[in-house]
Amino acid sequence: GRRQTIAMNNSYSWQRLANLVRSISRPEYFFRPQQYPIRSRQRGHAPGQALVSLPWGLQLSLCPREFMHSQIWLHGVYDLRVTETLWRLLDTDELAVDVGANIGYMTSLMAVRAGPTGHVIGCEPLPQNWAQLNQNVLRWQRENGLTNVVIHELALAERNGCARFKAPLHPGNLGLGSLADCPDQVGFVAPGQAPNEIEVRVGRLDDLIVGKSTVGLLKIDVEGQELRVLRGAETLLGEGRIRDIVFEEHRPYPTPVTEFLESFGYRIYSLVRHFRGLALCDAGTPRSVEALDEPSFLATRDPARAEARFRKVGWRALNNRQ
Repeated sequence: GRRQTIAMNNSYSWQRLANLVRSISRPEYFFRPQQYPIRSRQRGHAPGQALVSLPWGLQLSLCPREFMHSQIWLHGVYDLRVTETLWRLLDTDELAVDVGANIGYMTSLMAVRAGPTGHVIGCEPLPQNWAQLNQNVLRWQRENGLTNVVIHELALAERNGCARFKAPLHPGNLGLGSLADCPDQVGFVAPGQAPNEIEVRVGRLDDLIVGKSTVGLLKIDVEGQELRVLRGAETLLGEGRIRDIVFEEHRPYPTPVTEFLESFGYRIYSLVRHFRGLALCDAGTPRSVEALDEPSFLATRDPARAEARFRKVGWRALNNRQ
């Protein structure tokens, strides 16, 4: 009995050590070692509100008890695949659009990469997220002189007007909301039957981009409603005025979203994460998805440019490097 107890304790200790090594050897820490003491100090401590300094020099106001916010609180970044992709693809002077901006994490990266002569448009329909997004944008204007971000309390879809928005039932993950008034949606619920539904404004991306402006980078994270966003951008897509699109997709390739984009001449890549950096892979190649990485794809009208941007090893966004 005593030997068995000792063996079990040793096994438990080794398992804990293995978990610790696996945790702290993440690229988020290894390539940004100053995050180690921050993680140690903040682990297990989650205040109601906090300010986090992001690798590209801006501060983000967040609530560490909320899931997505907690990842930024501990790791200093969120969804490293998409973070690195936006960093590598967006150039100074370009226009970027963040659809499903949440509290502005990706918006902040776009603002820095586009620079003072570029422009960023952020869209977020959930009032709680919008309030924090607005607070963050005002802080960047006040403290960093960033005036290149315009935000809209708006959900993007294939039409203009109002729609029902399925707000998250759990306050600990406010990134799970999505439009609910879609006729072909599984589990469609009639108005008034779902207590977590609110009314939000909806608009088309075609109407948001004025004149003949071109979009260098479009990021879409709208919890399964990506196709509705793209259907509201058919003019932009048809005229070739959106170069790169980064979007979340939980279904295996090909999907209605990837087929829709391919019909406009886009090439689709999956984003493959390795310890030493990020690589582009043909979308049809099977991929493994890490626990904290949502499956995301890149659609581009300029495959040669995208492939060239991903030849460099390392995590450029973590070190604020070109």
